[in-house]
Amino acid sequence: MSSVQGAGWEPPACWYEPRYSPEEFSAYATKVDVRHGEGANGEGGVRARYPDMHIGDKGEWYVMRYNTDTTSGTPEECLDQDGFVFIGPGHPAPADAPVLDAEILAGLAYQKARLPAPPLTLSPKAGRQVVNLATHVRFARTLGRVWVTAAVDEAGLELAATTVAEPVRLRLDAGTEDADPDSCTYDLVKAASGRYSVNTGEAGCNIVYRRATAEGAQHTLTAALTWRVFWTEGTGPDGTPRHPMPEGESVGDVAVTVKEIQAVNRD
Repeated sequence: MSSVQGAGWEPPACWYEPRYSPEEFSAYATKVDVRHGEGANGEGGVRARYPDMHIGDKGEWYVMRYNTDTTSGTPEECLDQDGFVFIGPGHPAPADAPVLDAEILAGLAYQKARLPAPPLTLSPKAGRQVVNLATHVRFARTLGRVWVTAAVDEAGLELAATTVAEPVRLRLDAGTEDADPDSCTYDLVKAASGRYSVNTGEAGCNIVYRRATAEGAQHTLTAALTWRVFWTEGTGPDGTPRHPMPEGESVGDVAVTVKEIQAVNRD
């Protein structure tokens, strides 16, 4: 299994998402302060840091959340921000971090997506490749879309986004310079069922190994699937696609042994 890969793109390191009504936040503050011995207005307690509970105001208290899977930034960079902010009429969203929306959810789903490696079947078989004979490839089974949904239902906010990956291309690399061609790329075929397959029997490009492998040696044929990725609002993959996301890739290796068939001519 491989993750979706997208260089230079990922959801933010932290964001605010709704958690409490003013009344709920007041109850939370009291509970936490008592638990930690701060008292109702103890120095350093929640009520001391947020004296205005906004009771009776329209709006919600938002809590800072951290993206523990981030690679370009670190959640620690967000620790200097407020842990809670009140957002409502006359109290706009803070500038230090974004507020949770469908696109952030789609990005979180993107990070969790896992893509299957290409289910290759070779002809001739991987352990019986033949010098100067084209290597035909097909899928042992058809592939379907892969999707992951992220959702939130907190403090009156209901949001969901689904990231969808569709396989589109297969690239094969022979793993040796002793092949001509040493790589081929194929577009996948989508059936009426929505499943994807490939069969290179009639393709104009098929890897041909030109030299036998040494005794006990093998070539590593690498198969890389490219996946088109997009996201849609809601909990399913069939909604209206939003803007595309960086392509994904899943990779599989096949150990290949190439033999030379000796022909005997009889007069």
